[in-house]
Amino acid sequence: RQGSVPVIRCAALRGHFPLFAVAEQSFGGLHLVKQQLTEIPPNSLRNVPVRSVDLSQNDFGNGLDVLAFGGLEETLKDLVLSQCHLPDVPSTAIANLTNLSVLKLDGNAITSLDHSVFSTLQNLRELHLYRNRISNIDASAFQGLQQLQHLKLFENQLTQLPRKLFRHLNNLASLDISSNNIRRLRPRTFNGLDSLKWLEMESNRIRRLSRKTLSGMPKLRYLKLENNPLRHVAGKSFRVVKRLNYLSLDIARLDPLHRDTFRGLSKLKTLSLGEANRTSLPEGLLQPTLALQYFSLADYSNRLASIELSVFHENMDFERLNVWLVPVHV
Repeated sequence: RQGSVPVIRCAALRGHFPLFAVAEQSFGGLHLVKQQLTEIPPNSLRNVPVRSVDLSQNDFGNGLDVLAFGGLEETLKDLVLSQCHLPDVPSTAIANLTNLSVLKLDGNAITSLDHSVFSTLQNLRELHLYRNRISNIDASAFQGLQQLQHLKLFENQLTQLPRKLFRHLNNLASLDISSNNIRRLRPRTFNGLDSLKWLEMESNRIRRLSRKTLSGMPKLRYLKLENNPLRHVAGKSFRVVKRLNYLSLDIARLDPLHRDTFRGLSKLKTLSLGEANRTSLPEGLLQPTLALQYFSLADYSNRLASIELSVFHENMDFERLNVWLVPVHV
């Protein structure tokens, strides 16, 4: 049971899909996890109009029948197809699941997202595509997903993001594209993300940020950029995300580190700069971050001689400011 709602859990199927009689009551979910299933017979679930189906850790390497979920068009809200060896998005099998709210396709062998592949899922709120092999995304792949709020694309093989990729996702609140191979972000890549508050881009190969790279996300609060080999961040690059509360990035290779790098971030509360790799920080570097409460910096190379008070704003509330230096020797 999930609360007061009964759940169907099947075990020891050994690859044989179960036959379901007409249900005399409603069920919250159907769990067929790790049952060596290789196919879902057409309309085999029509007698169990459940709200959620979990088919993770089976082997659907040959794809799914167009009627695999026949009969669930009106009721199905959550569909889990994690670690099922899927070679691509089963677009025909899920096309009529118009009430679907959560779709989990993580841990498969998907290599690309084609044009309008999710376009009929207009009520989708959460989409998991992480830990696949995605290297190519069509610019219209997310067309029709105006209600999407959470998108997870981490640990794929992306090297770039198409222009206007996110233009239809004006309700997206969180986006995770970390641990890919993204080398370059074109100006205005994130245009259309009017509601985005959380963006994770750490552990890529991003080298440059221009003044327009981060435009299009006026409500962004949380930004992770660490473990990228950043070499150039244009002055005032973060001015377009002036509501940021949290920012992490690595400054070790930045040359020069501009005094106005963080200009506009008057609401920033947490700032992590990774390894310093320099003898000093520019005077006034953190003056724009008047609300700063947590500041961290590493100096494993033992080059940093000191952090002068002039780095901070003269009206900084130093009693509230927490500074972490690793290792502690400055």
